Amino acid sequence: MFEEVKERLDETNQTVKIANLEGMLDYRLFAGSKNAHWSAKDLAYLKAHNRWALVINKIAPLIRAISGYEKKDRKAITYKPITEKDLPVTEEYSKILATVMGKSGYSTFSDIFSTAIKTGISYAVLYPSYEQDPVDGDIMLERVPFNHIVFDPSIKKKDFSDAEYLIREELFSLDKAKMLFPNKADDIERMANNKPFLNSSEGRLDNKGRVYLVEYWKRVYKPVDFVIDEQTGLLVQWQGTDKLLKEVRKKVKTVKKTVPVMEYSIYCNGTLLYKADNPYGHSEFPYIPFFCYFDPELEDDWKYKIRGVIRDLRDPQRQINKSRSQYLDILATQIHSGIIAENGAVLNPEVLREGGQGKYIKVKPGSKWEQIQDPRANPDFMNLSEIYKNDMQYISNVHEDLMGIPMKGNEPAILHQIRTAQALTALQDIFDNYVLGKKLVGKQFIKLMQKMFSPQKVIRMIGMPPAPGFYDADESRYDVQVAETVITDTQRDLYFKKLMDLRQAGFDIPLQWVLKYMDLPDKEQFIQFVQQEQQAQQQQRQQVQQMTLQGALSQARLNEAKAVKEIAKAKALPMSEVTKRIRLGLAKR
Repeated sequence: MFEEVKERLDETNQTVKIANLEGMLDYRLFAGSKNAHWSAKDLAYLKAHNRWALVINKIAPLIRAISGYEKKDRKAITYKPITEKDLPVTEEYSKILATVMGKSGYSTFSDIFSTAIKTGISYAVLYPSYEQDPVDGDIMLERVPFNHIVFDPSIKKKDFSDAEYLIREELFSLDKAKMLFPNKADDIERMANNKPFLNSSEGRLDNKGRVYLVEYWKRVYKPVDFVIDEQTGLLVQWQGTDKLLKEVRKKVKTVKKTVPVMEYSIYCNGTLLYKADNPYGHSEFPYIPFFCYFDPELEDDWKYKIRGVIRDLRDPQRQINKSRSQYLDILATQIHSGIIAENGAVLNPEVLREGGQGKYIKVKPGSKWEQIQDPRANPDFMNLSEIYKNDMQYISNVHEDLMGIPMKGNEPAILHQIRTAQALTALQDIFDNYVLGKKLVGKQFIKLMQKMFSPQKVIRMIGMPPAPGFYDADESRYDVQVAETVITDTQRDLYFKKLMDLRQAGFDIPLQWVLKYMDLPDKEQFIQFVQQEQQAQQQQRQQVQQMTLQGALSQARLNEAKAVKEIAKAKALPMSEVTKRIRLGLAKR
C-alpha cells in the first residue's frame, strides 16, 4: 500500500513541490532573509570585494497592509436558512460555531490568510480533540504549514472537490506518536529518527527523539447501503453493522448506491499504523485550501500556477537592494576612488578594492601613480529606488492610502477614500478566495458537529436541546455565508450587541431586556439604580401630566365662567344693541 503513496509523492515532485519551494522562497523574502534577497553568486562576489549587500525590505510593509486590513475587517461565519422552517436549526448551528470559534478561532483564520498572501496557499483543518471532553470531544481549528502538504496536481477546482488524494507529513515526538497509536508503540520506537519523505520537510528541526508520520487521504467510490423512508422516500445511509442490517431488511426496504468515500491511512517509515473510511464523518478532505491566486490554466507552470502577492515583487525588490547597495558603495568610495599606477607600484593592490574612507596605500619609492578623481554621485541614481518602490505598490495594488500613509497637503479626504476603495477592488480576488475557504470550513463544521456532539453536549453549549433536523445529513439545505457581524467571545455578547443595534435602529426594545445580557461589574446594583431612576422619572412625568391636566381644567372653568357672564350681560341689553354687537363681531371676523 505504501508503494502507492511513494508513487503519488513522485508525481508531485515536479508539480506541487515546485509550488511549495517557490512559496517558501517568497516567505523568506517577506522575512528579510539575505539569502533570499540576493543570489548566492552575487553574495559571494560582494563579499570577495568587501562591498555591501543591503536588504531594504519593501515587501513586508505591503504584505502587512493587506493582512492588517483583513484583521481590522474580520468577519464571522454564520448560517442562514433557505426556508423559514430551517431557521431554528441554523440559529443553533451559528451559536455553537460562535462558541467553538471565539476570538482565537478567527485569529487562526487571520494567520491562514496572512500565509496565503505570502506563499499562494495555506490550509485549515477541523479535527476532534478529546483532551477536555473525553466523551463528546471538542472541535478544534488549526492552521497547517503549507509546505507539509502535497495534493493531486490535476486539480482544477479551488475546493479540492476534484482531487483524488492528499498527503501530509508531520513530525511527532515519540511519546505522542505512541499515545496516538498504542498498538504500534514498539514499531514506532524502532523507527525513531526516520527521514522525511517530502522534500518540503528539509530544513526542519532535528528529528532526534522524534518520528515522521505520513497521512494519506484518498477519495474512492464504494457501494453503500441506504435505508428507504417509506413515508418521505428519503434515503438514509446505514451506519450500523451488517448483522443488524439483515434484521432491518425484514422490516424496511434498502438499496445500494455508489458514493464517494474518504479512505484514510497513516504510516511511519512505510509501516501502516491506522486505516479507516470517513474518519471525520464526511467524504471531504479535512485539509481545506485557502488560495491567494490559483490559475489552473497554467497547467505545467507550477512556479506561477499557485502564487501569492510576493511572487511578482521579487525583481523590483532585488533591484532596490542592488541600487541602494551600489549607491552606498559610491558614497563610501568618493573620498578615494582609486589610483592609476605602474605595474607593481602598489605594494598591496587588495587595498584598492576595499570600501571605507581614509585609506593608507603603500607604493614603491620612485614609482609613478596618480589618484583618480572621484565622480560626483548622480542624483538620478537614487531616484531609481523610488521608481522601484512605486513599481512594487503598482504591481501589488497596495497603494499608500491602504498603508495608512498621511495625505499630501490639503488633499480632500474623498480622494483618499476613492483610492482606498480602488485598491481594495483590485485585491477582491484575494478576498473572494478567502471567503470561499471560510465557507468550506463552515460546511465541514456542520458534518463534524453532527458526528461528534450528542444532544447533551448541545444543551451544555447553547442551553437548549437540538431543534428537529439538527442531525439531518442533508446539510446542503443550509447556506453558509460570511456575514458582517462583530466577533465576540460568547453568544451572550453577540446577542447584547444585536439588541443595542435594534435600539439604535429605532425598535422599542425594553432597557431591562438589554441590561440582562450586559456584562459589567456590580451589574445587579447598576440594574437597581437604573430601575430607581426610571421609577423616579416615571413619577416626575406623572406629576407633570397631573399638573398639566389640573391647569387645563382650571382654564376650562374660567372660560366657562366668562362665557356665562357674557351671556348674562347680553341678556340685559336691548335687542338692537345685541344685534349691533353681533354684526360688529361678524365684521371683525
